[in-house]
Amino acid sequence: MDLIRVGAAGLEVLDEGSGEPIVFIQTALTADELFPVADQLRDRFRTIVYHRRGYGNSTPIAGPGSISLDAADCSTLLEA
Repeated sequence: MDLIRVGAAGLEVLDEGSGEPIVFIQTALTADELFPVADQLRDRFRTIVYHRRGYGNSTPIAGPGSISLDAADCSTLLEA
């Protein structure tokens, strides 16, 4: 996994496969919950799986998390 800069944060990202991209955004259950699903689709799609702030090796979150912050991170990640 690579650490991609997203504004002031770094997100741990696994970007594999080719074709139309699918972005997997984890819930708060576990950091790696969506990797098995991405593995099954990688031969047909470009799969982008990342750890949100505070999970895995991504930057720890400062203060309370929010859906707005997660959405902004995802948007910035896709631009990168």
